[in-house]
Amino acid sequence: HFFAFAFLVLLVYSPSFCRIYCLLHFGFFPPVRSPTFGCAICGMQPASAAGPTAAPDLLAFFNIVGKLKKTLRTGWTVHAIADVETVAEHMYRMALMAMFCSDPSLNREKLIKMCLVHDLAESIVGDITPSQAVNEAAGVPHLTEEQKLAREEEAMATIGETLRGNPHAHELVELLHEFNEGVTPEARYCKDLDKLEMVVQASEYEAAYPGVDLTKFFTSTAGVFQHSTNRAVDALLRQ
Repeated sequence: HFFAFAFLVLLVYSPSFCRIYCLLHFGFFPPVRSPTFGCAICGMQPASAAGPTAAPDLLAFFNIVGKLKKTLRTGWTVHAIADVETVAEHMYRMALMAMFCSDPSLNREKLIKMCLVHDLAESIVGDITPSQAVNEAAGVPHLTEEQKLAREEEAMATIGETLRGNPHAHELVELLHEFNEGVTPEARYCKDLDKLEMVVQASEYEAAYPGVDLTKFFTSTAGVFQHSTNRAVDALLRQ
């Protein structure tokens, strides 16, 4: 529910989602549709015919976003945890963590958007962990970190191309690219939050499941936090 609303705000005037709609409902991308008669596969009309709000386009995109509510965070699935969080749940708490960032040197609005977008590509490629580099369910051979990022950016580019008539579409792709590069202050802070939310979740799981050892999630993030606020929260979790 939260993600559908968040992306509605970002994409009030959406272009055609014909390609994504066909991918979801028919399993393949249609050929470039006719600007006059619409898609020969799904029958979706051009944006000009659908109107400025393009309700079918918005609904198709919300279906894409909704997949994140069912996509489990793969890193937890190998442990005896019954209520494994989804990607949407992870991104939701990250966005709220960003909302309470009090550092005046950071663009808080941009930071919140980046938290909402940084894992959006997983609606297509699945949750790719550092250890496996691909979603096992997809049956794809092991990938390098560079190949993993390339797959995610390609997925975002597909979404961006489908949204190319929307003034905010390019922003989705650019925010992911900025996050992956990790150069800007907002990208570095977002990467901090990505790891910090994971540590918070690991702490909650260890409290809920005393027999589960999640030490690796703490050791892999020891000393990595760049911002003082996030270091302070991390220190509390490790006491």
